[in-house]
Amino acid sequence: QEMEIHGHMRWGWDLKLSRNPANPDEAAEDFNRYYQRFTEGQAKAWDKAYEPKTDKLVAGYQSGNLRGKELARWKYQRYIKDYLRSIKSVDDNIGRIMAYLNERGLAEDTVVIYCSDQGFFLGENGWFDKRWMYEESLRMPLIVRWPGVLEPGSVDKHLVQNLDLAQTFLEMAGVDAPSDMQGRSLVPLMKQNQHGEWRDSIYYHYYEYPGAHSVRRHYGVRTERYKLMHFYNLDEWELFDLKEDPDELNSVYGDPDYAGVQKRMKRELKRLQKKYGDDNPEASLTQIVRPHMMDKIKRVKLKRVVSKKSADGSVPQNLDPSIKPLTVGAHVTPSGGDGVIVARGGGSLGYTLYLKGGKPHFGIRSGGVLKEVVADRKIEAGESAHVVGVLDTDSTLHLYIDGEHVAEAEGHYITRNPSDGLSIGTDSGSEAGEYGGNKNFRGELSDIRVYWGALGKGAIKKWANE
Repeated sequence: QEMEIHGHMRWGWDLKLSRNPANPDEAAEDFNRYYQRFTEGQAKAWDKAYEPKTDKLVAGYQSGNLRGKELARWKYQRYIKDYLRSIKSVDDNIGRIMAYLNERGLAEDTVVIYCSDQGFFLGENGWFDKRWMYEESLRMPLIVRWPGVLEPGSVDKHLVQNLDLAQTFLEMAGVDAPSDMQGRSLVPLMKQNQHGEWRDSIYYHYYEYPGAHSVRRHYGVRTERYKLMHFYNLDEWELFDLKEDPDELNSVYGDPDYAGVQKRMKRELKRLQKKYGDDNPEASLTQIVRPHMMDKIKRVKLKRVVSKKSADGSVPQNLDPSIKPLTVGAHVTPSGGDGVIVARGGGSLGYTLYLKGGKPHFGIRSGGVLKEVVADRKIEAGESAHVVGVLDTDSTLHLYIDGEHVAEAEGHYITRNPSDGLSIGTDSGSEAGEYGGNKNFRGELSDIRVYWGALGKGAIKKWANE
């Protein structure tokens, strides 16, 4: 994982520092992606609030006063205070909404629901961020105000999920829920003692690996007392007794005293996977990657056996593009506008193949520096073309359209594995390219491939004609 406050908080992205204290002359990675979006007034307000703190940090770091635990403490204080200020702002603005409802005489006829997409680590276990099935990120805030139905200050401890919200809203509005929806309305719980039998367990599945914060793929089941988790790429299991070990510090998986519990939890896990249609939970990346803002997507291939191996002669067994040549391409038929074909990485490290102004671009970003090769030819709306970008063994960048070499430029290798995951049809994380407008591809992408190695002209020509 890459979630540790001391070692993994990024100077620009997480701490919002304009300078890296380890190297004051170097802009903190990702910071400018915040700053360039500001208006002039916002930039002045930001500088006034943050630059004195940044100066103090840089001075403390250079003097040696901020190292080890002291640096971790400083990072945590910087991060948690920003977080709490954000929460205060949310709280203030919910107050504005409630005041408006009261002023307009709508408060007694309006249901207000406060929720989140997940919980968040705020220093527990030395971590920040989310993603895990551990309690800090699994549990979510859910506060409901429903005058005349819910007793103020009441608490319900049934196991509910965010997929229940849609049916809840529909029932409140007097609309029948479609039969294929997988949640359950919370209205009977809110109307106390009208719910009958309720679920005894909830299901969880996280599969964004490789991806931001490098949390391994895992699925699991939680009941009122127990939690079973399986990190399936590693074939590691964890079982927690939440009554005896609420902080989840000691897994009892394999403990003979919990053999019966373990068996029941595995049986329940399989039942839930079948119920929710997660019948192939350990699917390969080619099966779980999804298009964004596209009309169609056909075949996706991630090729590891290549005509030219990586720089050290080995064939990589994962999605790590660091210190190796690579080839990225697809058949594309844009329906209009520009957009990303394939991207992996972000503002510091990564690669991207995209259309801008109708022209194919292939870029490699390393150390925050983007080097690109751009085709002269445009691909018009409705036109089908085969587009390929190649990072060669000598770090030269090449572009091919319909099997023909159309451009080359100086490039460089990616120095380490990016934390952002693979995106198709968009760049969903920190942006690897300078898109300048719409990054969401519209149209059709098919036969998308990533090769570890630089394909030759013959292989690319053959691919283009397939």
